[in-house]
Amino acid sequence: MIRAVHVILWIRTENGLFGYQVRAKDFLLKPVERGRLQKIVCEEAKRQQAVVFQEIKIKIDGLWKAVSPGGILYVESMGHNLVFHMVSGKEVRFVATFKEYYPILNMFPCFLRCHQSYILNLDYVTDMKSDVFFLGSGDEINISRQYRRDCKQYYVEYMMKKYYDGI
Repeated sequence: MIRAVHVILWIRTENGLFGYQVRAKDFLLKPVERGRLQKIVCEEAKRQQAVVFQEIKIKIDGLWKAVSPGGILYVESMGHNLVFHMVSGKEVRFVATFKEYYPILNMFPCFLRCHQSYILNLDYVTDMKSDVFFLGSGDEINISRQYRRDCKQYYVEYMMKKYYDGI
């Protein structure tokens, strides 16, 4: 399923600035070239499909398995172990460090490091206070002082992008 994409169609170029206000993906002028419209739609479909099929490999019951980023609520560091708290309620624990997994998780815009011991999936955040994220699961994830300003800014930007771009 392709999510909605804003493509602005104009008769004159003078009105083009409006497209930036609504964060349009692209601009077309009348008369519309069919090939150009198809190209825009195809590129967006490919982009959205690529995001859906990305996976993260984690060790579950001694075997490496691929999981969808959307299946992870948050990741907790406990000594030399990482605990992946899954949407299903399962906790997957294995020997690894944030140093190994942070670059992988950081490739996905939904993950945010908010504490020395936590990386959370912003798609499951229901609210944020100055020092804590609230998840739909009922979990509360503390935001350490050193991350607060950046977390607040990133969270607001992510939610705006999610709202406007439908990510």
